[in-house]
Order: sequence, then structure tokens, then C-alpha cells
Amino acid sequence: MARSFLNGLIGLSGAAEDTLRIATIGIMVALTFTQVVLRILFSWGSPVWEEAARFVMIWSIAAGMIVTTRNDEHIKIDIIGSMRLSKKVRIFGDIVGKLTCFIILCIFTWWSWDFILWSIRLNQRSYLLGTPMYLVHAAFLIGGVVSSLHMLAHLINRVKEGVLFIRAHNGGAE
Repeated sequence: MARSFLNGLIGLSGAAEDTLRIATIGIMVALTFTQVVLRILFSWGSPVWEEAARFVMIWSIAAGMIVTTRNDEHIKIDIIGSMRLSKKVRIFGDIVGKLTCFIILCIFTWWSWDFILWSIRLNQRSYLLGTPMYLVHAAFLIGGVVSSLHMLAHLINRVKEGVLFIRAHNGGAE
């Protein structure tokens, strides 16, 4: 029962992540398109539209980071995968890579939290929209937290896969 609840939660999370990604891209395109049309047809442009599009773009990047990490499609240097090494060594290399990414994501998340607190302490607001900047900076924190959770799940799954492989092959090379 707990496993089905967790799978449902992961499915809901994935739907929310995909919706955020699509919505932010759609809003950003609409804001930018409107700005271009206003400039061309009416020779009028507003920096407010540009600032709003920039803020939505920041959230879009965070959503993209989350989805990319969820799908385990982030940039990798696949030196180990291209070598003729045993499967055990490749799994170990992948575990080290995922652990490194997880640590970096945790540092990024911690930095994001400090950045939001600093923004709140200074009561920073955007110049044109007057938006509290912690709302914009929250994209970094949310992206970091959710990406860290996805990376941790990938790391755990890869460790389990490695343990099962070693057990199946009695610790011997493939």
C-alpha cells in the first residue's frame, strides 16, 4: 500500500512538473510575442513585459532542470560507458557520478535557501513590477529541492541495481 501511494505521489509530481514546464514556456512565448507585436504595429514597447517574461523564463529554467533530472537526461561525460569495462565497473562509475550530482544539487539548494533569506532581509523588489524578488529566487530553491529528490531516487535505484548485479554474479566480473 505504501508503495502504491508513493507511485501515485511520484505520478502526481511528474504531472505537476510537466504542467509547470509547459505553462511557463507558453506564458513566456505569449509575453514575448505580445511585446514584439506591440513594437512592430504600434512602435510601443514596455520594459514591464520584458521583466515579466524574464521572471517566467527563470521559472521555466527551474522546471526544465527538474524534468531533466527526473528523466535522468542531464549532461554527462560518458567516458566509462564508452570504454570496454565490466558492467560492475560501469555501475560503480554511474553511482559515483550520481552521488557527485546529488552533492552538487544539495549545495545548490543550500545556496538557494541563503539567497532567498538574503533577498527577504534586504526586502528586494523588482524595479518595474514591484515583485518581491524572493518569489523569483524561489525558483532556484524549488528546482534544487525537487531535482535533489529525483537525483537521490536515481542514486538509490542504481545502488540497488549494483547490489543485485553483484549478488547475481557472486562478486565476480561480468
